[in-house]
Amino acid sequence: MEKACGRTGEKAVSGRVYLVGAGCAGRELLTVRALELLHSCDTVVYDALIDPELLIEAPQAEKLPVGKRAGRHSEPQESINALLVKKALEGKTVVRLKGGDPFVFGRGGEEALVLAEHDIPYETVPGISSAIAAAELAGIPVTHRNTARSFHVITAHTSDAEQDFAKFASLDGTLVFLMGLAHIAELAKALVSGGMSADTPAAVVSRAGRSDMRTVRGNLSDIAVKCSSAAVEAPAVIIVGQTAALELLYRDQLPLSGVSVSVSGSERFLARLSDKLSSQGAAVRTAVRLSARTIEGKRIDSLLKNIGEYSWLAFTSVNGVEIFFEKAAEAELDLRSLYGVKLAAVGKETAKALRAHGLIPELTAGGSSDSLGKLLAQEVTAEERVMLLRASNGTTEITEQLSSAGIGFDDVAIYDTAVRFVGSADGCEYIVFSSPSGVECYFNNAELSRNTAAVCIGDVTAEAFRRRSDNRYITAKECSAEGIVNAILEDLK
Repeated sequence: MEKACGRTGEKAVSGRVYLVGAGCAGRELLTVRALELLHSCDTVVYDALIDPELLIEAPQAEKLPVGKRAGRHSEPQESINALLVKKALEGKTVVRLKGGDPFVFGRGGEEALVLAEHDIPYETVPGISSAIAAAELAGIPVTHRNTARSFHVITAHTSDAEQDFAKFASLDGTLVFLMGLAHIAELAKALVSGGMSADTPAAVVSRAGRSDMRTVRGNLSDIAVKCSSAAVEAPAVIIVGQTAALELLYRDQLPLSGVSVSVSGSERFLARLSDKLSSQGAAVRTAVRLSARTIEGKRIDSLLKNIGEYSWLAFTSVNGVEIFFEKAAEAELDLRSLYGVKLAAVGKETAKALRAHGLIPELTAGGSSDSLGKLLAQEVTAEERVMLLRASNGTTEITEQLSSAGIGFDDVAIYDTAVRFVGSADGCEYIVFSSPSGVECYFNNAELSRNTAAVCIGDVTAEAFRRRSDNRYITAKECSAEGIVNAILEDLK
């Protein structure tokens, strides 16, 4: 629902703020509307409780963390309000990404009031609240016929000096407490003092929907001790009532269930790879993220205008394909000028990207740039010329292959990559490296556990890994997200 305010005679604000619920867990539980906004916004202002993988969906946006996590440093709410107003007044489209639902103990209401006060247009995008999702992911229904005809969502973290938990003991149905892990012993004791049986089932779901999700079950008399013994960590949801004893889960063992994989690569590649790994049951984390940035220049524009003079166009990545077509559109390049020009690509994904634009490559190399260089060296004649469209920091193997074969070519850098370390692969069985730059970035920022094997795309990336680590590694036979998944499945056999 959108609210657009405006006072007579005042200049309209060009910016807009979307109060977006990030849902519970990863992007699989985001709404379609939330994804659309992440893909198109200028700025994301996000809480600490959201899954960091969600930020992959907004590669174009400025990203501003504001904390909001119990017991840890975060920006005061007043500062967050001021930041939203500031960005909107700058004309930005802002996504305020909040864990769960913006209006379920998310202080979204306060932010909406401040935006309305400043006549800033805003829209609220509902999210799946952990109050329901955490219980469901653990197999606990918050309502159940003849057992719980209602449920009550209660915050156990308030600005009040004391919270009178005993008053909730008289409520019928299921009690769901958010942000209450630090008070669980006090909460359980108070409910019993208020008249609830000490045998009332209770459950605590920690980090719902994530790879390290845990569920602790008991009753009011022992749930606090069990949580302490299990070293349960926040964020956690506490469920009290008869339905907390239920576990309505069908245990479907997928091929990669229980396997953790840390991934690296460009935003486009990470999205495809994460989806494919998750669909096989793997828990996915991001180690290194690469962002493609288009290179501008008169030389590139001139080469594109004379593209018909080339016999071959060679692409080494999906990014190269997409940026080529963006630049072609900017230069008003008539694609009919590609008539007679042959196309070559590295991997199925790059070839698929070309097909999406109506172009079928004559050559598709299954491995790396090196393998594409070998194919071109075999197929290109001495009279033909190749335009190589790729990243500025691309490997030299392909150009060395072409030079050795006496083939004329222009190595055109149409984009460069910004490499950013996201997090360690600690606890993961595998880490995926899609480029030598990803290898260098990771080892410049973190060490690799001896128990973590590397999965490398191509021999060049594998060589870069060997220079930095003597850990076990495997090389994917195919340069694609599917090739990576297949390599891990074969390795587990």
